[in-house]
Amino acid sequence: MLNKKQGSTLAELVVVMAVVGIMSMMVVSFTIIVNSWVTLGTKRYQLVGDSELLSSVYHSFVSANDSTNYYFEIGETYNELIVKRKSDGSVKARMVFDSEEKLLTYDLNGEEAVLRLEQIDNVFFGLFGNEPTKMVYCTVDYTYVTPGKKIREQQKSYEMVVSLRSATVPTG
Repeated sequence: MLNKKQGSTLAELVVVMAVVGIMSMMVVSFTIIVNSWVTLGTKRYQLVGDSELLSSVYHSFVSANDSTNYYFEIGETYNELIVKRKSDGSVKARMVFDSEEKLLTYDLNGEEAVLRLEQIDNVFFGLFGNEPTKMVYCTVDYTYVTPGKKIREQQKSYEMVVSLRSATVPTG
């Protein structure tokens, strides 16, 4: 009996290295895909959170200032909602969205508050006033990202409307 050493041939080592390389590429590709899905999911979750927070603050702001003593106006750039006193026309409260800084600044019960809304692109306010219907509405613009082979960004918007009971809005 001959005493032979058993070992791997060069061809076997090349095949094993090729299989390991292919598996490594699959793991890396899978990790990149999963990471992009997690990133998109996180952005969507933040968008929902920002939208709910904006909705809550907006409704609270309008409700807190819905009084026969006040009227609502819109700023020149439509991103500012102003509450003025009927008696002298002075500003009682305001809500402003800065689209560059992604900040919502507002007065509520005499105190100023600032919110950072990262996933909101822009906020525009509007008024509708034909007696007996008086409404303050808010249009929110945001970017929605759709996953797939090609990740696409879509510009979307939604509106929030609050009907006023006591305060007034300019007509005309």
